[in-house]
Amino acid sequence: MRKINNYTLEQIQKNLLLFNKKLINKNLDYNFWVIADRADFKPLQKIYNSKKKSKMIIHSIQEIRDNILKDKGEYYKDKKFAEIKIFIDQEILEKMNDITEYKNIKNKIILFIHITVYLINSQGDFNLEDKWNLKVNYNVDDFRILNFKFKNIEVLMRLVADSVISTKSLNGISYRNLLLKINKDVDKNI
Repeated sequence: MRKINNYTLEQIQKNLLLFNKKLINKNLDYNFWVIADRADFKPLQKIYNSKKKSKMIIHSIQEIRDNILKDKGEYYKDKKFAEIKIFIDQEILEKMNDITEYKNIKNKIILFIHITVYLINSQGDFNLEDKWNLKVNYNVDDFRILNFKFKNIEVLMRLVADSVISTKSLNGISYRNLLLKINKDVDKNI
């Protein structure tokens, strides 16, 4: 039997503030890239000072082209790269602990994850036509049962990279509908 948590607003706020702080400290707060085919889930980095071996997180397709694909494009052909964007609504996050505001914010989107997976073509460059997305919206009430961590993003990325689930809508899918869709697909395969 699975334990069902029921986090308080204070616990939710604390968890999301901690998560956001980790993203900012690691320079992952706007977006980052990973190689979806790899077993690990490490953001791609570039070396910007060769003497000190200083590294910086990669944030764009151009940086991947210049720092990874330029010399090793052949190695990465037919591999999948994933761009992950994370947005936390700071205004709602600040109001979360205010019980009088709860009824106004409980169904508002507080966290938004957008994952786009790109396939590298046979020439070792991005195939911008061959991509697929997942956009997941989390509202405040979703976090009553979910203690969101970096691992949750990895799980979502794996689902997208393996073509288990994707979204075509500009608005994306709510976390609850995502769970329903995944459970429905799992039940079909049993």
